[in-house]
Amino acid sequence: MYTIKLYDGTVLENLTLNGNNFISNTIIPDTVFENNLKTVEVFDGENTQILTDQFLAANRVENDQSWFVIIDKTPEQKEKEEFENNIADIYATLISKGLKQTKDLPDKLQSKVSKLIVQQDSIQKR
Repeated sequence: MYTIKLYDGTVLENLTLNGNNFISNTIIPDTVFENNLKTVEVFDGENTQILTDQFLAANRVENDQSWFVIIDKTPEQKEKEEFENNIADIYATLISKGLKQTKDLPDKLQSKVSKLIVQQDSIQKR
């Protein structure tokens, strides 16, 4: 039997493993995993494995069981998340300060804007 401890401390117990699918006799909604896979501890009864930067690749219900797969984020997923977080930071700053243009941003955010432009160019070239 496997036990998984998610980032927020949620513990999923009495899991079996079939290939890369963890199987729970309890239905586990996707929301349990949302923003909760930064660090995951997987205990197989003898050893604990620490996984970082995971994402929920699949979560399906079959025969009243949850079959879920968590795997490593790809570099592209990490880059996209960083891009989205930077956009959110800039937007929040603009709104909170009542600013209308990016040139009105504080110096710290000006560098983020520059980085975003480079990232956007890189993403568009793919």
